Amino acid sequence: MAPETPDVPQWIVYASVIGVFGGLIGAAALLHERRRRLLDRMAGELGLTFYEHGGHGADLPGYFHRYSEGAFPRDTTIRRSIQGELGGLDVLVAEFLQYTGSSASTRKRYGYPQTVGLFRAPELDLPRFLLRPETLRHKVIAPFKGNDIDFLESARFSRTYLLCGEDEPAVRALFSERVRAFFEKHPGRIAQGFANELIYYRPARLHEWVSFRPKTIRSLLKEAHELVGLVKN
Repeated sequence: MAPETPDVPQWIVYASVIGVFGGLIGAAALLHERRRRLLDRMAGELGLTFYEHGGHGADLPGYFHRYSEGAFPRDTTIRRSIQGELGGLDVLVAEFLQYTGSSASTRKRYGYPQTVGLFRAPELDLPRFLLRPETLRHKVIAPFKGNDIDFLESARFSRTYLLCGEDEPAVRALFSERVRAFFEKHPGRIAQGFANELIYYRPARLHEWVSFRPKTIRSLLKEAHELVGLVKN
């Protein structure tokens, strides 16, 4: 007959659970502070200004919220931002939470940071458009909506990306062979534009938050400058 396993006191179970959650909260706080310090330092090196709380008068344009198709909740309140002029562009690098769930008990949402770049330049005169990676869901739905602009001469681009726009001829003219080659070279990016504004970013990944490096933001800025050079008048 096997010996009976002694009952574990409930206070030990509760203490263990509290300890685990406390450790997770502490780790998240350390990651939060590390990211803040790295962003602040990088902004200074680039001659930009880092704001710890909010956009300080700057915001993402309304069409960003409408075109996001549920990838983000309606509340895209900016938590941190980097602002200034860089290479002739008015730059806003905005950070807000990419929500992954919520707590039924506290009704609080949780997630990890998503960074989005908004770039303005007087030389830009863009038709309204949205470009995002094409998923299986889009492949099924898009043919019925008739809103995916494809290029027969760029099969790889058309397989990889979903391109939408209100003025299809203007959007086709904007996405020249060089612009399509740019996005083929940088898969997984999302771009939106209208008038003198260009939004450019890559969907965040959890592991990138844990091991955040400023070079990801620097790469975003470098790619955006290259793209502006390709699409400006």
